[in-house]
Amino acid sequence: MAVIFGLAHAPGLYLRGAGAVTALGDSPTLFASAAYAIAVLSLAGLAFGVIWARTENLLVLMFIHARVDLPPMLPEFIETFGL
Repeated sequence: MAVIFGLAHAPGLYLRGAGAVTALGDSPTLFASAAYAIAVLSLAGLAFGVIWARTENLLVLMFIHARVDLPPMLPEFIETFGL
């Protein structure tokens, strides 16, 4: 499941452009995006699995995922939606 979690994020890295946050650059290849997703994001998926096994609380996982994703994405979000 951790690998699936990682691979679920690969299309976003490829289509959106990974940017400086992931060090893949603005135009990563599909292979590089998938490799990064397996190597790095699958570890996050494993951590989420451990947290789920201990808490069985989906809201905790959603909060942690949002907390990790929000800070680096907030400036782009504000620029895109003009907030």
